[in-house]
Amino acid sequence: MNELNEMAVINVVQSICQIGYLIYNPLTKKATLDKHFLTLHNAMDSGDCKIEILQSIYAEDSYNLLLNAFLNKESESIEIVTQKGRRMGFKMSTTKLPSFGSPIKMGVFQVLSKSKAKELGLEKILIQFRKDMDIFIHVASHDLRTPLRTITSFLNLIEIELEKETFNLEELTGYLNFAKEGSENIYQVVQGIETYLKIKRNKLHQNQIFQINDVLDRLENDIERKYASRNIKITRNSFPEIYGNESQFILLFYNLLDNAVKFNNNKNVEINIQYKRTKDALIFSFVDNGIGIKAEYCNLVFEMFKKLHSTTEYEGIGMGLALCKSVIDKYRGSISVCKGIENGSCLTISLPESLLVKSIESAPMLQKYDHES
Repeated sequence: MNELNEMAVINVVQSICQIGYLIYNPLTKKATLDKHFLTLHNAMDSGDCKIEILQSIYAEDSYNLLLNAFLNKESESIEIVTQKGRRMGFKMSTTKLPSFGSPIKMGVFQVLSKSKAKELGLEKILIQFRKDMDIFIHVASHDLRTPLRTITSFLNLIEIELEKETFNLEELTGYLNFAKEGSENIYQVVQGIETYLKIKRNKLHQNQIFQINDVLDRLENDIERKYASRNIKITRNSFPEIYGNESQFILLFYNLLDNAVKFNNNKNVEINIQYKRTKDALIFSFVDNGIGIKAEYCNLVFEMFKKLHSTTEYEGIGMGLALCKSVIDKYRGSISVCKGIENGSCLTISLPESLLVKSIESAPMLQKYDHES
């Protein structure tokens, strides 16, 4: 078969299989799109262009994944979505072609059929999402109903008091404070729901390269200011530079630090944060000397609005660890409560090694614990 016929066959195969490709040259930082890629995406031929052209084609999450793949990886295989909701498979590898003087990265894009999408587990993801939303709606409606009843009750008492010829100002002030507390609880629930949905939809800014050490430095200062009357000691080793959504990681680490101080009755609060890198994961551990988490609650604490203590004991609406888990789920990681701790608690986070931008030497973990699955 001569070269012309080979190209003709390749073109037919690409059309039938709905495949297009993009070639990225790291040396020149230029991208070249083939005609099938342009057809699949209804895009105009712009010749050599920048890789950022994908931003006008793909949804934000997918664009960030593609950008990270072409700029930071040797190979990748993921599922992506266009801005119009079309699901596509993407596979990239680094290779050498005779017409290029240096190694190039070739990304292949293919439209996914419904049956192929099911093979990739999309149906399972959708079922889980619906299940989460059912639980979310049920619990959220309960947590909103309780403070609303409180507000209504105390407004009625205020109304009754005002109808009297002489009313008690001290009692009115007390009723108003209780009503105000109810409204603040509603605000916290609504704010928690909003944050949760932003994480799910990845609305907290775009992915970028950032240093976790810098994030923890800022958060430690915030926590020490918030709990100025507490004696807080935070120790940690060196942390890596990663590629991800910095706002989401700020939310993650802030909630972990805040919980470690909030659920701690000791005069001296001690928090130890450690990082280590394994063959295929980044492991973070948060150990404190607080009240701890009982074994039967190790999974429950990550559910939305699940409070193990009354508001009079510890303030909050039971969203902190649920938000943490939501962030970690976005990166296909895991979070678990350690077993075998006599005093305090230990939470361990595992994230994909692919998030790592720059490898650093980390100190060993201070202790080893078994984890709840």
